[in-house]
Amino acid sequence: MMKLLAIVAALAVATNAISISWTGYGNDNQWTNKVNWSPDQVPSTGDDVTIASGIVQVTIPTGVNSLVMGTSFNAPANLTVFQSFFIGTGGLQVEGNGNLFINSGTAAVSGQVTIGGNLYFQSGQISGQWTIN
Repeated sequence: MMKLLAIVAALAVATNAISISWTGYGNDNQWTNKVNWSPDQVPSTGDDVTIASGIVQVTIPTGVNSLVMGTSFNAPANLTVFQSFFIGTGGLQVEGNGNLFINSGTAAVSGQVTIGGNLYFQSGQISGQWTIN
């Protein structure tokens, strides 16, 4: 529980936030590989993240300000959460070509959540105000 509180508190104190986009150039689908992102850095607390297409796996506790995924018409965007994933006041937007898989852990969002794509929930917890279309 303390880890959860620490991450949520860190989201509220974000500094130097930037926009980061998934490229998948690291060829391993791992959120934690900076080569998979443009610019070359792993998204952190306060950053605004876009995953237009590709396959991404979250295997460590992670937090960002906002996440938009599934905006490409050419290929789907798949995000699989295996650990805790926290999104700040910027919210979560899963567009029509987006697929969010929550396999375990916690998906917590402080802002608005809009699921226009697909949400697959296997186990774990979700919190926040979710709108599923």
